[in-house]
Amino acid sequence: MTSFLFRAGAGVPGDINDMQNTVVESAIYDPDNLPTAFGVPVKMVAGRIGAIESGDAAADFYGILTRSAPTIGGDLSAEFLTGTPNADTVAGVAVGGPAYVLVRCTVGTPVRGGAVYMRVTADAPKAVGDLEADADGMESVLLPTVTWALDGKDGDNVTAVRIK
Repeated sequence: MTSFLFRAGAGVPGDINDMQNTVVESAIYDPDNLPTAFGVPVKMVAGRIGAIESGDAAADFYGILTRSAPTIGGDLSAEFLTGTPNADTVAGVAVGGPAYVLVRCTVGTPVRGGAVYMRVTADAPKAVGDLEADADGMESVLLPTVTWALDGKDGDNVTAVRIK
């Protein structure tokens, strides 16, 4: 049997895999721009967090939306890995610490300590807000305070980032 003493290599996006060091701030959702998943980058606008939108910049990045019990999701019929945030609850956003959070990497292969890019222009099947290991011109922006915390990703593209 495999045993993880400190951090699991993969899991569910939005899970914090180093509780001791991660700084998580409470935030209220923007009901007009609700993030569609946990473990995604979010921005802060007028005191509320919302999803990253087309044309946003690296400076708009506020943190990573975390998954916290008992507010696992707002869609009771959704599978655990695909739960959606519940707009009627208070959100948790990993903002630093360093913070270690599980996310999906949709493009490229993460390398520990390597650059993390956030997609700001959709290019099917790549969606705005996706985190990527490879730059894609003006369609993605470098997140200077975020690095990959692991080498590689699992079969569901789940890996971890570190927010400085």
